[in-house]
Amino acid sequence: MRDERGLELVPVTGQARGVPLRAEADGSWTATDGSWNGESLRVVRGPDGSVGHLDLGTVVLTREPYPATGPTPGGVDPDGWRGL
Repeated sequence: MRDERGLELVPVTGQARGVPLRAEADGSWTATDGSWNGESLRVVRGPDGSVGHLDLGTVVLTREPYPATGPTPGGVDPDGWRGL
């Protein structure tokens, strides 16, 4: 947590820059600096109300690898992985 109801997402390793965010009236957050500046952060909940993941400007942030039944950034090609 930061001053003035702010929030900052930081990597566990501390190897990269954090993302400072400000709270919005609708419950979302807006990035206020860096390459994410102006992007919205939303908490996406599962059917049971639990937090499924965070969505930061189309980037899905999770605590664990993407589940087979959950959101996968960019989608999954039905033909699988292959060379270009």
